[in-house]
Amino acid sequence: MQKGSSDNTYHLDTEFISPFLVGVKKVFGDMVGLDPIPLQSSSYSEAVPYGDIASVMPMECATVKGQLCISFTSSALLNVTELLLRENLDEVNDIALDVAGEMTNIVTGVAKALLVERGFNFSLARPATFLADDYGQISLTGMPRTVVPYDIPSGKIFVDLGFTSL
Repeated sequence: MQKGSSDNTYHLDTEFISPFLVGVKKVFGDMVGLDPIPLQSSSYSEAVPYGDIASVMPMECATVKGQLCISFTSSALLNVTELLLRENLDEVNDIALDVAGEMTNIVTGVAKALLVERGFNFSLARPATFLADDYGQISLTGMPRTVVPYDIPSGKIFVDLGFTSL
């Protein structure tokens, strides 16, 4: 992670991003039985997530704060919920929203363990999960943000990160 020269935004390098990507592969692979295929990462300055449902995990340590946001297309979240809970849902409901939050929580836990080895000892809160209609309530930090989209057979998962210095 490198501090930007003109502001408090951190430019996320591969070494900082990779623990989150390891977390996605491990959690969605081991727990759900999916092999999410990462697509080209990009930077963006939008203050809203890409997917239809987003779970936001605030993260803070002595030098930086920000968040991991995992968002899902509706079809992807329904598929993940079905595979995880063996429950077929016709629409996104509270159960699916809980799954989105829990998947974000577990991915963050995997990433946190790897980031501690790199000197980032993050404290975590609980993830908050939102439907697209409620994205106005989300306050994402660390612009521009880095997003890594993933393909799964039923849709897309978006992993985005943004951090600023303290």
